Amino acid sequence: MEFRENVRSFSLSMLSSLSGALELRFPFLSGHAGRVRDLSIRIGERMGIGSADLASLGHAAEMHDVGIVGIPGNLLAKKRRLSDHETELVRKHPFLGAKMLEGVPGMEAARRAILEHHENFDGSGYPYGLRGDDISIPARILSVAEFYDSAISDRPHRAAIAPEKAMLLIRNGANTLFDPEVTATFPFVIPEPLHLRDSTN
Repeated sequence: MEFRENVRSFSLSMLSSLSGALELRFPFLSGHAGRVRDLSIRIGERMGIGSADLASLGHAAEMHDVGIVGIPGNLLAKKRRLSDHETELVRKHPFLGAKMLEGVPGMEAARRAILEHHENFDGSGYPYGLRGDDISIPARILSVAEFYDSAISDRPHRAAIAPEKAMLLIRNGANTLFDPEVTATFPFVIPEPLHLRDSTN
């Protein structure tokens, strides 16, 4: 049991270091994983997810993009729209991230969430085109949190959008891109001023 826990701790430490290195390599990702983790956990708490599942969700959120280390760096830094081939390369990162967690004790749920966090509720996402309840709850939560933080942050190919607009996109994406229960929960976990402004519209 102690050996298993040591393996798990060492593996998570290594993956956390890789995630940190990713943010150093791509400054526009600085703080992204931590913010997504915090948002995901707040959503999970609001939805009544148990402590063990919350821990798995936190690990998955913190490392959801770690597979990007296996993607050519010039693709992420491009300021133009990616070609279809380039898009397919970038879309491999959930597979790569999940592969890095393969065999790590106690990380099965986190691994699945990383693999599925770009699946859409209506089946239009990737890598498998899963829909609805076939997507794990942690992945459905992670999808919304990741979308929100990415949308309100600058990226090489686009400028950030206003938080209010990101909220509207999430609301309008219920039942298509996102789980409607998660989208209904999300306004209650964002900062108070935005929550108040949103609730008056």
